Amino acid sequence: MLLIADSGSTKTQWEIIVNGNTSSVFTTGTNPFYQTSEDIIKIIHAELLPQLKSLPDKIFFYGAGISQPDKQQIVKNALQTVFPNAESEVEHDLLAAARATCGKTFGITCIIGTGSNTCLYDGSNIVDNVPNLGFILGDEGSGGYFGRKLLQAYFYREMPADLKKALEAKHDMQRDHVLNAVHGTNMPNQVVASYAGFLTDNNAHPYICNMLQDGFHEFLERHVLKYEGHQTLPIHFIGSIACLNQTVLFEVMEKLKLKRGITLKSPMEGLMQYHLSGNS
Repeated sequence: MLLIADSGSTKTQWEIIVNGNTSSVFTTGTNPFYQTSEDIIKIIHAELLPQLKSLPDKIFFYGAGISQPDKQQIVKNALQTVFPNAESEVEHDLLAAARATCGKTFGITCIIGTGSNTCLYDGSNIVDNVPNLGFILGDEGSGGYFGRKLLQAYFYREMPADLKKALEAKHDMQRDHVLNAVHGTNMPNQVVASYAGFLTDNNAHPYICNMLQDGFHEFLERHVLKYEGHQTLPIHFIGSIACLNQTVLFEVMEKLKLKRGITLKSPMEGLMQYHLSGNS
């Protein structure tokens, strides 16, 4: 059995491949910046193992927050504890995105989901990466970024009355409730990003559209425009924020004269193709 995992801060998709047959299961997301090996082991035991009919021989795990060796080891330790007989490869979700969109070709790949990141990929390896500073200092264009902007606009009394009313109908917007939810968890980025769905639902509203345009422009300017060849290379996107707001995103790209590539909500389809084509 081959297991391919695409793990974000919100959820993990596990693709189970047995004799060419595939099936998907979902568990809680992981991020070693916020979780220990023990936390991840508990998730696997409680949510993944009950859905497996047999144990894997090989695991490819791609995840958020796995940009440093010590963070990678947190996940690897968890996998080796639960699946001691399986060969496991743990990689950053940015490499998953590059492999899923570029395959074996040169390109620029962007993740815009709960968090954001980018890279320049040469068909085999990531050759450049404008640093991702994470939820507090960076993540431009992401769900966390837009969720923060939305909450600020609401509480600083900058939001139009019609949007304010709509937001209150969807969420409990009492200040103490919001602050307790954000600061009372070890995954604040996930909580804040959950508010970004409101922007997607209302992205035709002029105020929201302007917020999205500004955020995507900042993302592209601070990250994508720093890569050599950005004027001619295809620029690919993976993630819910990019996929569900691509009309606005593409308008900003057109103004910057950037070349559109592939846009996917999830990298899994591309990853399966990559690993089942002799790249395992």
